[in-house]
Amino acid sequence: MHAARMLMLVLVAGCGPVAPGSEEPTGGGGQFNGPPPELPEMRQMLVANKDHTFDAAAQKRGCPADQSLGAYVQELFKAGEQGRAPGDVHRVEGGCGGFTTATLPDDPPADSGFWFCRISTYVGDISGTTNWQRELRFRMNRDGKVVDLATLSCPGS
Repeated sequence: MHAARMLMLVLVAGCGPVAPGSEEPTGGGGQFNGPPPELPEMRQMLVANKDHTFDAAAQKRGCPADQSLGAYVQELFKAGEQGRAPGDVHRVEGGCGGFTTATLPDDPPADSGFWFCRISTYVGDISGTTNWQRELRFRMNRDGKVVDLATLSCPGS
């Protein structure tokens, strides 16, 4: 009997939490989905929704009324990738992952069935007089990698 308990303890201990960097389980049926999309894949998924216009709720969250989602994403990448003069800083970064506790008031609501995604663009000139940062934040369904268009927000300065 003692040996059976020890064997059970060893088997249970070997089934610990998912190792860091491995795939996370989804909420249903114990199935696993792939890793969260990184910036290039996320950009392609947004291009699929390029004609989407920002509704009044997204505009209240900082998104432009005069641009489509595709035009805004294109603007973020163009500004982040092209420098005008030597010494200027142009950076675009982002991706998807789990929700954190450090959120902005207009961030999408946390949900274990979704990833939190963002594209962040920073532009600064060498003199430091023209600096701005803009973002696109949203949720993406983990199972189908579908952008939740109702959660778009565009914080920035």
